[in-house]
Amino acid sequence: MENKQAPIFSEKYAITGTRIVIIFSAVFIFMKLFAIVSQGLWLLPNLLICLPALILGFLGYWFLKNKRAHIGFVVFALVVFVVVRLYEEQMQLYFYQVFHT
Repeated sequence: MENKQAPIFSEKYAITGTRIVIIFSAVFIFMKLFAIVSQGLWLLPNLLICLPALILGFLGYWFLKNKRAHIGFVVFALVVFVVVRLYEEQMQLYFYQVFHT
């Protein structure tokens, strides 16, 4: 019997997923910066919320540059983005209270 790897774990999918993480990170950061400038949202809380996207985008770029893309990174980034989007309002209020009290 030949031991086949599941197609989702192939390097092709890892590279594509990493590229999607980089693009989503850039869009998320641009969206937050646009909201800060155009709608006058709180600067520091929104910049702190952008930190995970900035870090994941940089890591994704580094992984692609060094040809080390892995599907685990893509899954981890997906979980981080879901958590950030789910708790975004609560984090904004928390950071605002921390830095303005």
